[in-house]
Amino acid sequence: MPVFAGGDRRALELTDRTGDQGITLRAADRSEDDAVRFRELFTAARSADRTVNG
Repeated sequence: MPVFAGGDRRALELTDRTGDQGITLRAADRSEDDAVRFRELFTAARSADRTVNG
């Protein structure tokens, strides 16, 4: 998704450093609404991680 262009490689590098696993997804023919919703879900999940993991 263009909204995440360039950030996925850095995120995977950081994830690898922690010994954890990351994945990338390639979406095609999706709407801007899909991108917005995906961003919202991602942000909510990251916020939950910070809350649980301090």
